[in-house]
Amino acid sequence: MEIELVELEKVTLYFLGEDIILIETSDFLIPSLKALKTTENISMPFVVVDTGAIRFVVKGADIMRPGIIEISPDVKKDQLILVLEENNEASIAIGTALFDYSEMNQMTTGKVVKNFHHLTDEYWTFNRNLL
Repeated sequence: MEIELVELEKVTLYFLGEDIILIETSDFLIPSLKALKTTENISMPFVVVDTGAIRFVVKGADIMRPGIIEISPDVKKDQLILVLEENNEASIAIGTALFDYSEMNQMTTGKVVKNFHHLTDEYWTFNRNLL
């Protein structure tokens, strides 16, 4: 199978078959959540959110510090990070860290991750046949 590109107004989508595997913006080349579900050994910094935060994150909410139960020590400000859910540690979103690990770890309130791509968003549900 070949990788195909579809250039849209603000992003370029990389397809393998019918699935988006990468999303390219002016700032980042982002693996899709579908690609992460089918690929092993992709290592990225992460945060783990509690069960109460999951329903908000998968609807596109940014990640607030009170909902986080674990932060990987390699998180750096402005870096792409995974958002995992606490039960199975499955990927539910990819976002941009708004703080380094040390700052984020000290915080008790506030937004700490800007949600870019999440389960149920337009990239997750994208129908290539509508192009």
